[in-house]
Amino acid sequence: MKVLSLSPYIYYPAEKAFSKNSSGFGMMTYSILDAVSGKGANVFCLTHAITQGKQISGITFIKHTFPDIFKSIHFCDFIRHAVRILKRNAPARKKLRWLYYSLDAGFVEKKIRQIQPDIVHIHGLGTSTENYVAVCQKLKIQYAVTLHGTIENDPTATPYDREIERTCLQYFDREHIPVSVVSTGVKQRLQEKPYYGLKCSSNIEVIPNGIDVTQRSPQSNIREQYQIGANSKIMLSVGSICNVKNQIQLIRAINLLPEDVQKNLWFFLIGTVSPGYPIWEEVEKLKYKEQVVITGFLPHEQLPDYFCEADLVVMASTDEGFGLSLVEGFAYGVPSLTFADLNAVFDIYDETSMLLCHERSDEALSAAMAQALEATWDHDAIRRHARNFSLDAMADRYLTWYQSIVKE
Repeated sequence: MKVLSLSPYIYYPAEKAFSKNSSGFGMMTYSILDAVSGKGANVFCLTHAITQGKQISGITFIKHTFPDIFKSIHFCDFIRHAVRILKRNAPARKKLRWLYYSLDAGFVEKKIRQIQPDIVHIHGLGTSTENYVAVCQKLKIQYAVTLHGTIENDPTATPYDREIERTCLQYFDREHIPVSVVSTGVKQRLQEKPYYGLKCSSNIEVIPNGIDVTQRSPQSNIREQYQIGANSKIMLSVGSICNVKNQIQLIRAINLLPEDVQKNLWFFLIGTVSPGYPIWEEVEKLKYKEQVVITGFLPHEQLPDYFCEADLVVMASTDEGFGLSLVEGFAYGVPSLTFADLNAVFDIYDETSMLLCHERSDEALSAAMAQALEATWDHDAIRRHARNFSLDAMADRYLTWYQSIVKE
């Protein structure tokens, strides 16, 4: 099986060209490529990053330079797209990015003709998707799209971003283009919300994300580093610190915990703080504010230091496709707490591993937090639950999906 993956970017910190965007999307896209390649597929990858090309873990990253792009431009197509882009009501920075994506379409076409893949796997929905789909349609080649999440509740999305998402999904629905989503919850949202306007949605396959279920040894001891007593609890939140992830509500919930619980609780937030997000102001209101640590972004290889010592992983997101950090915690036997209405819950919930909060009030979240911290958990059962989300299991699902599409 020869697979060409098209993605606006991936995250692979060991390679400079792929180390700039550390989002969950970038990490997960690379994990999919690596897992599928590990199962014997011949995987090629093309992103918008400028790179000399490289073979990494069995994946062929295609050489992609400015001279390559300019030699492949279809000027008539580009001018037509450029006129449409410049008329859009969007910030200039976004328009420049969209123009670059449009400029790149000729190179994408050239590479598909050269590689002749059995299937083209497009990651994400956005302006780059428009160009990828147009090229695949032109060449009459089989393609499929993975939706890693939706932008319906993303405050940074422009009206045009939202329109692209809806328009693409409606087109895929109408033409029965194969689409995979990372959770049953995301599929149900697409099916049920009039916002998306889907008629059938029989083209949508659920393929949950996978993780490395191997429990890695820590590189350092955070209890020693922060002088945390053996009787103190450690709570963990992993992910960008922003409106959608809603960590501020977690801080407010901590402030409502009983005095004895607060006194013996350390809270680590691992992730980059979005500009303007007032997390620090909320932390300042806590009595034990010195026991809240915002680490900033950490390389993935440092996360075992925190998972190995954590007593609870928490997530208060207003929108979450899968909940990767919760499942990563499972691999270390760490239970999790999140809201029952999250899309992520449908596929990852297990009563031995999770506690769900059924109301979105600060009081309800605080009560659930106290309950989860005081509960007795079967850590071996939690680790067993994590195996349902192994990279091997995810790769098998993707390969089965590819085969079903190619046979059509």
